[in-house]
Amino acid sequence: MWRKYLAMLATHRFNRFSMTFGLQYNYPMEVTDAYLYFAYPFLFEVPGYPVRVRELSNAERDRNLETLRFIGEETVRHGLDFQVGLWTHGYKFDSPQVNVHVEGITPQNHAAYCRDALALLLTSCPQIGGITFRIHGESGIPEGDFEFWRTVFTGIEKSGRRIEIDMHAKGLDQQTIDIALATGMDVKISPKYLAEHIGLPYHQTAIREMERPPRDAGDQHFAVSGGARRFTRYSYGDFLKEDRRHGVLFRIWPGTQRLLMLGRSGVRRRLWPQRQLLRPARASNCASRSPSRAGWASGQPGRRTAYRDQSQMNEPRFDFEKFAAAYRIWDGSHTILMPARDVAPTIRGRIR
Repeated sequence: MWRKYLAMLATHRFNRFSMTFGLQYNYPMEVTDAYLYFAYPFLFEVPGYPVRVRELSNAERDRNLETLRFIGEETVRHGLDFQVGLWTHGYKFDSPQVNVHVEGITPQNHAAYCRDALALLLTSCPQIGGITFRIHGESGIPEGDFEFWRTVFTGIEKSGRRIEIDMHAKGLDQQTIDIALATGMDVKISPKYLAEHIGLPYHQTAIREMERPPRDAGDQHFAVSGGARRFTRYSYGDFLKEDRRHGVLFRIWPGTQRLLMLGRSGVRRRLWPQRQLLRPARASNCASRSPSRAGWASGQPGRRTAYRDQSQMNEPRFDFEKFAAAYRIWDGSHTILMPARDVAPTIRGRIR
């Protein structure tokens, strides 16, 4: 599957593939399927830390890392950059129904463990050219915890690698940006293109009422994205200033509340003129209709498929083949981002 999929991306002139962990839930609460959600302990043991996944054997953990390395090697072999997304750094899943449990992490060793685990990830998978981070409260880290991110980012320097740091724009402030820039790495900020779920046919030119800072302080866990910088939830906010030291990478969300037919040429005709705004920025696409498989997390695969005949779920053999038209429509100078939940059977070794 991987060779065929990556060959398709290369053929249609995509230039990056991002394997993304921790995107299947908004926040680490009421989680049921936490496999690879907080990815590090599912991939390796970090020397000096008693961190493990209770239900995971060492052999399966090693196979997960082997599979990730294979994906990275094949991505680079097909001429694409390989990126990894780490959208969750929270380790408490706060659910009695969660299927796996991470043990050995405490508030005292959490940041240091993530720092050393990140360094180990980059040295174990030398094909990784960049890491995407979700910084705001949905990552499981309270907003404004600058020391946590300062500690974690030093793991990149510790690895001896030079990579790209990509930070999701929601709730992002200048202090966090400066912490990333201090590493000396190439820093990108990735706002949601055209609001969420491609909800607007244009870039908003003013802050909408729903995104204005609230009068009360609200939840301190979301003190930034729900407070003074609530306007960063959608579109480019104030990240395109002329004297910026960071790049901008727009992320085109696939839609979770609507079933969008992105293979229609009319969609491209509507959105493509706005590519002028992207220059010199770039764009990243989520894998076509990826939320339609969100049922993996709930134990109800395909609950958002919209098929009248559910037998079509299994045809053709590989899911990405259903969306060949969409990949052709969106080809050229794009990144493709695949949530790990969409390939959970692959990463667990069920598909060879």
